[in-house]
Amino acid sequence: MTDLRTFRTEAPIRFQHCDPAGIAFFARLDELLNAAFEDWCAAAGIPFADLMGRDRRGFPLVHATLDYVAPLRMGDLASITLRVADVGRSSVTFDVTMARGETPCVRGRHVRVMTSLETHRAVALPAALRATLDAGAAA
Repeated sequence: MTDLRTFRTEAPIRFQHCDPAGIAFFARLDELLNAAFEDWCAAAGIPFADLMGRDRRGFPLVHATLDYVAPLRMGDLASITLRVADVGRSSVTFDVTMARGETPCVRGRHVRVMTSLETHRAVALPAALRATLDAGAAA
């Protein structure tokens, strides 16, 4: 079973992610962090297609702080980690990092809130997700 409290994935840094100097552009790195979050949701049993289509829920990013501490370049393999720092009634706060090998490149915090796509207001996290995250916190 995937550990949802510390979720790791990798992404190659491609030409499409880079500026003319061959360094990954910050907005493309943000997209990679969002893709990792979508993978986290799938591992949690709530794939975005079902969440947004069938369930009419969103899980938007409502707060982000990121520090870009070292460049990622075309050809690098970025290691991405999402670590659950806090779980609220409708929110999950993640400490996020991207690294090249042992070199930290991006670090920060993301806060996501489960919302209704009808009302655009916060709704409670699914019970199964909360139970999984709470069980991981107790371990």
